[in-house]
Amino acid sequence: MNKTLLYSFLVLFLLLFVTGCATRTPTYLYEETWFPKKKGFSIQPEPWTDYSDSPLDFDAVYLRCTNEYVSGPMCAYWRFWPNGRVLSNTMPSPKIPTAKEADDFSDAYVGYYKITGRKIEMEFFVPEPGRYGWGYQIEKGRIEGNKLIITRSSMKGQIWWDKFWNQDKVHDVYKETPIEGMKALPTW
Repeated sequence: MNKTLLYSFLVLFLLLFVTGCATRTPTYLYEETWFPKKKGFSIQPEPWTDYSDSPLDFDAVYLRCTNEYVSGPMCAYWRFWPNGRVLSNTMPSPKIPTAKEADDFSDAYVGYYKITGRKIEMEFFVPEPGRYGWGYQIEKGRIEGNKLIITRSSMKGQIWWDKFWNQDKVHDVYKETPIEGMKALPTW
């Protein structure tokens, strides 16, 4: 076989391999928020989903502040909409987010949730969760008054914390925190 033909074939193969791998990236930036190119969520609300009558407050965020982060005090919050959409975000200081901050979807994790009675299950797309690579994080828990009690969290099937013998064990508590003036609607 001719060397030129062999080199051409090799270059063509490498070009196809490199461009094929480059186009297989799992995410794209959707209105400044990471979202999967192909949805792989296990929770997907139907178009008619309406949790308006649920115990969740849609004019609030559910907030958890802690000093346990390596970088210092941090607040994490979830924001819910009646159509089964949820947003997860963090702030590097122990404060309540403003309506403008809660309406900002950039750098937030977006996903879906479902409620059965007082039980809640949320699933977020996480683009770079450390050793797991991109994937889906699932949070399970229950709604008690103005609090979300999280009892289980997993990423790609790997359980971060779970109590197999007692599903009521509390891991994190997020408290309902009303915020006036939130207007942004989910676009995912």
